[in-house]
Amino acid sequence: MTAQIILTNQLGIAVASDTTTTIGEKALQTSSKIVALPWPHRVAVLDAGLVFVGGLQGRFLLTEWVLSLGDPLATLEAYVESFDAWVADHAAELLVDDAASMRDVARNELIDLWNYRDSDWHGLEHGDPAAPTLLESEQLAKAIAIVDGYCESNFTRDPYPDLVDGGLEALVEATGFDATELIDEFLEQLREGLGIDGAGLRDRLGEFVTGSLLRFVGSNELLRLNFAGYGADEMFPAHAELKIRSIYGGRLRSTTVVHTVSKPRHSTQWFPIAQQDAMADMLRGMSSERRSAVFRMATGLVDDMEKLDEDDKKEFRDKLYERLEDYFASHFERFSDSTIRSLSLPALAYYADMLVKIQSMRSEMAEGPVSVGGPVECLTISRTHGVEWSRRLSTHTNNRTGEIEIGW
Repeated sequence: MTAQIILTNQLGIAVASDTTTTIGEKALQTSSKIVALPWPHRVAVLDAGLVFVGGLQGRFLLTEWVLSLGDPLATLEAYVESFDAWVADHAAELLVDDAASMRDVARNELIDLWNYRDSDWHGLEHGDPAAPTLLESEQLAKAIAIVDGYCESNFTRDPYPDLVDGGLEALVEATGFDATELIDEFLEQLREGLGIDGAGLRDRLGEFVTGSLLRFVGSNELLRLNFAGYGADEMFPAHAELKIRSIYGGRLRSTTVVHTVSKPRHSTQWFPIAQQDAMADMLRGMSSERRSAVFRMATGLVDDMEKLDEDDKKEFRDKLYERLEDYFASHFERFSDSTIRSLSLPALAYYADMLVKIQSMRSEMAEGPVSVGGPVECLTISRTHGVEWSRRLSTHTNNRTGEIEIGW
């Protein structure tokens, strides 16, 4: 897991990141998650989520791309587009195994289908794994409806342009990708877990796999690259998040969200990344997750009051939501905004550093293994000086100021 923050105001940008990477049950606190572009570029990229995508380490892709850059690009969005194009241009040299990449995407999507909160597989009639109940007629229709419901909620984006009109079919044929084994694994889970023979579901699951490969689908299994900085033509700070699902067919399978400034006051922004509840508590008074929990508790109590009719309960829910949002906006968010707007660039870096440390402390005190922590890396970005490190991991033995030597 990761904890990162990007803070911006009119004077510049501060970014900070923890250095913990979780591999299985191991937590390694020696992983730099920030790639700083050299002058004259004014950009840094934070990586979070998956370490590898398409069999390639995200940081490897970034550092190789940086070597290809020449003059500064006009906008931050152009840097994202440049990275996307670089991967496409070098796909053959990168030795991406398309079939393996597609297999990983399809397997993860089938896992998400099984675990989806609205997928009521347990609601199907089931028996014993030794003598499973055959899905047919009404029960088969219910199972297909579960898959259809998942697709309606998650397969919402347009297909990748290069994979329509037979593009995906041609890629599948060229690479030898075969989803049979993955579908068998899913049906075996139905059999062993619920005592259901889902053979009648096979064709629908085949269509499901095709749909998962044809378009970008949101997932926890993503490499998230957050670009922060300035293009050559940009006076105000910008931020863009590139979410990468995989690499196959000679290009990234991804989507991009870009944030730019339309008014001067919009230059004050904060973008917490990955694990962020403690940072959100500081900046917004209470994180979205905890606000939802409080809302559910309050409305649950009201729903149990038999003397209130449904109109009264709905009115209470609407007013409670509105007042909670107004309260946190007026008592916390506006003060965080005014503070960040006024900070000097060094102070902005200090705040970013402390926010990540607070999130690390929350991880240490929360239930379960510690997934965020280690030394915090921090840097600033300005139009005049570009990227300047406040603190970074270092393998140098002369332990220069502002660097943390990695001990082995």
